[in-house]
Parts: sequence; structure tokens; C-alpha cells
Amino acid sequence: MLDEPRTYRHSPLQFVLVPILVILVGFGFLNSLNRSDYFLYVPFAIIFGFLILSSLYSLSSITSISDAEISSGRLWVTKTMTWADIKSVSGSGYGIKLHNYDGDITVAPSPQLPGYDAVIEMIGQKRPDLFASPEYQEITRNWWSAAPQVVLALAILGFGILNSLRSSDFWLIAFLPVVAGLVMIGSVVFSPQSLTLEGDSLVLRYFFREITYRAAEILSIQMGYQSSRSGKSYFVKLALKNGKSVRISGMKVSVPIMYLALQQWYKKSASSQISV
Repeated sequence: MLDEPRTYRHSPLQFVLVPILVILVGFGFLNSLNRSDYFLYVPFAIIFGFLILSSLYSLSSITSISDAEISSGRLWVTKTMTWADIKSVSGSGYGIKLHNYDGDITVAPSPQLPGYDAVIEMIGQKRPDLFASPEYQEITRNWWSAAPQVVLALAILGFGILNSLRSSDFWLIAFLPVVAGLVMIGSVVFSPQSLTLEGDSLVLRYFFREITYRAAEILSIQMGYQSSRSGKSYFVKLALKNGKSVRISGMKVSVPIMYLALQQWYKKSASSQISV
């Protein structure tokens, strides 16, 4: 139970620092141009202005949760929905969208919001039934989301190979791109390609193997993240009782939905084992 509504938003300090940083970078770039390149000032000023506005728009995201409802929005547009009014969920990547019965309201908390993991936990606690659907019994990989990474990896790999063919004197310059490209491709090839829930078993299928984990072998299921310059990258983490862990992401179902669906499966499997 929540004694009072909890509100999640970005720090006010970010509203000041981010625009200042963009402005400083913009002035530095414009000052580096020659006077003969004055015709570039206007388009680059527009670009940096757009970056400032888009940053402020992103930082204005806010989500509020109470025992009765959830609301989310940006700037002056906020949408609110009671927990009982939520009919279904959807989402891709790291996001989650809550849809009402009439289909005219969608509440979508920002994945980059501080406390986003707490928001996801509360959604799972308030409406666990939404994630016990049979459609989550089998989840496959979203290859469209992996395509940019594969293309970039092939480009880096090709660059390294081309350099190695041109001259053997630059073996280090050629070696690093080749290794980077292979690592990026390997991260896609050796990650789970599908996930299937069969009774109290969780089956992960890879390109070259298949691994089955019983619910009794799993210590916990968590939603973790890694921070980078582009923001937080979320994943589902299976902590096993043998001390090992498995990370799952890049599926057709978003990470929060997959996490909450696995949580429901895990709780159901654990309760059935206790009853037996």
C-alpha cells in the first residue's frame, strides 16, 4: 500500500545543465568555422536549437503512482488511468504502454526516468493478471532491433579487413576494428534467440544449443540496466542458485513486459512446488 502518491521525475538541475552543455558545445563548434563558412551558421544553429528543445522535452517526463491510479506525461500533457481501467499492455525495447478498455488513453512511463524500475514493479504488483497471458509463453528475438548493431559490426569488420589488405604496417589499426566487429556480432549470435515457458521449466534456445532451467534452479529474476551516454539499457537477469546468471534482452516483447511475465511464471511455479 502507498501512504501517498509517488512521483518520479528528472532532477531540476538537469534542466539547467543539459541546455548549457549543448549551448557551450554549439558555440565552440560555430567558433571553429571560418568566416567564409557563415552560410553554415543558420542550419547548425537550428540543429543545436532542436537538440536543446528535444532534451528539455525528454527531461520533462513525469510519472505518478498511487494506490488508485497511475499517470504519466510530458510538459503540460498528462494522461491518467485507474488500475482497474487497464485492459492490456504493449511495448518494445525498454518501454511499456498501458491501454484502457475504450482504447483512447495510453499511459507510457519513460524508460529513462529515475525510478523506472520501481514503476515497473508497482505495475506488476497492481495488475499481475496482465502478464499471465498465454501469449507470453513463447517469446522470440526481435531481429529488427538487432539489425543496426549487425550492420554497424559488419561495417567495422569490413573497415578492419580492408585496412589489413592495404598495408601490413597498420596491423594494429586493422586488428582493433576486426575484434570490435566480431565481438558485436558475437553478442547477437550467442544471445538467446527464443524463450519458452513449459510448466515449471524455462527453455532458452540459442543458435547452437538449447538450455532448460527449472524454476527450482533459479534464485531470483531481476530487471537490471547498464548506463551509457545514450541512457539506460535494460535487461532481464536470471540469477541461478549455482552462482551463475543469464541476461536476456532484444526480444519482440519489451524488457519490462518480459520481466513481469517471467515473474508471474516464477511465482506460480514456486507456489505449486510448495503445495506439492
